[in-house]
Amino acid sequence: MEDPVGNQTSHHVASLTVRFAGPHDGIVEIVGSLVQVMIPGAVITITDHEAARELFKTWVEARIIARRTMSDRDAARLFRIGAPSVHAAVRFESKRLAPMILGKAPGQSPSGCGQVIVKIGQLAIVCDDREAFESQYRLWRSAFDIGREIWPLMPVGWFEPIAESRITERLFQQGRL
Repeated sequence: MEDPVGNQTSHHVASLTVRFAGPHDGIVEIVGSLVQVMIPGAVITITDHEAARELFKTWVEARIIARRTMSDRDAARLFRIGAPSVHAAVRFESKRLAPMILGKAPGQSPSGCGQVIVKIGQLAIVCDDREAFESQYRLWRSAFDIGREIWPLMPVGWFEPIAESRITERLFQQGRL
């Protein structure tokens, strides 16, 4: 692409992948009128209740897939995960997020324990074992629950089973369950 002065310009959309094996911690907090989720390698900012709802629904769907694809066997620890530190930041707003969730059975996964990849926009979170997945699920559930303090969201204990039921029905109708 050329600008009027004749200089070359280019456009690049960055993407971020974070990968987890084993349990890990994160931090979920309200910052002004936003919710921030800090995971090892990234901080994710949620700007409104619709984004919070869509992100949590994505993780509810990922949990349904994780139950079918991940074993209970411990994974070989690919790397040690320390305290959360930020290497990149991602921001989610209420526009349609179009998530993609991929589950790999133990025989097809690098860890031999199954794998779940949750891709939302330019962010991909890879969980190489059940402990890593459960750590991520708890963080995103917490983000939804904390969001209730600043946004009009249903209590997580009510929303979660409703979302799971609707997602399970949709996946069954699509022949994915």
